[in-house]
Amino acid sequence: MPRAGATLSVSHAAISQQIRNLESFLNVPLLDRTARQAQLTDEGLALAKVLSGSFEAISAQVTQMTTKDTERPLVVSTTPSFAANWLVPRLAEFRVKHPEVNVVIDANPDMSALGPTGADLAI
Repeated sequence: MPRAGATLSVSHAAISQQIRNLESFLNVPLLDRTARQAQLTDEGLALAKVLSGSFEAISAQVTQMTTKDTERPLVVSTTPSFAANWLVPRLAEFRVKHPEVNVVIDANPDMSALGPTGADLAI
């Protein structure tokens, strides 16, 4: 339990109290405390296995949700004259400095709407 406390940045006593609360709620012992070092019971092992898989699934989903826009290009909405006379001539240098950023220029006299389905930046 000391490793669990360190991982969660809480005390050993806090971990112990939460495990006792869970055992009380479930009315099932999760730890065998008779040895020098507590060991998971069969029920504790079964619960730990399910929880571990669940936490991995949550982590994978959060990663997918937080990285889905990293592959999306940066959409810049601007007027055709600004794009042609200022932005496009500087784009090559920007791409050399930031090859990970894919830039799409929306050169339109009417500015595109900003937001998740529109432009990210309007000049």
